[in-house]
Amino acid sequence: MPPNEPARLAALHDLEILDTAPEDLYDDVVKLAAAICETPIALINFVDADRQWGKALIGLDSSEATRDASFCARTIVAQDDVLIVEDTLADPVWAASAQVVGAPHLRFYAAAAIRTEAGHAVGTVCVADRSARTISDDQIEALRALARQTSANLRLRRESKRLVEADA
Repeated sequence: MPPNEPARLAALHDLEILDTAPEDLYDDVVKLAAAICETPIALINFVDADRQWGKALIGLDSSEATRDASFCARTIVAQDDVLIVEDTLADPVWAASAQVVGAPHLRFYAAAAIRTEAGHAVGTVCVADRSARTISDDQIEALRALARQTSANLRLRRESKRLVEADA
């Protein structure tokens, strides 16, 4: 758990993004992530108190998972805001994970944390594959850039909603 978990959760809930309908902007981010990293799976996930929830998905029907089983929950506390697991079966943290030994049989995972303007890591832009693999430094930097753009768009979404509510 992040040391600032109550403030992080408050920041996440302030975004009013959880359990919302798909939006083209976020779908476009995962399309770019998948293309850049050449992976069949790409997601924007948010980490709530007890679960991971997917806002945008390619290659999976759902990314909902308990927080303790979530790769993304580890990413939001990772050093440098990035987590890369090149071969989940060779990693003692993940080798017995239900997502590795069962559907969707993830063997590779890479993600960058989405941070609010106050610095709270609320989710990730991530890519995954059913085969072990690596990604380049440029691809990692692209994931970071997509996470920053997602953060900026979340701010704009929230401010736009507040302006509409204030105008009503």
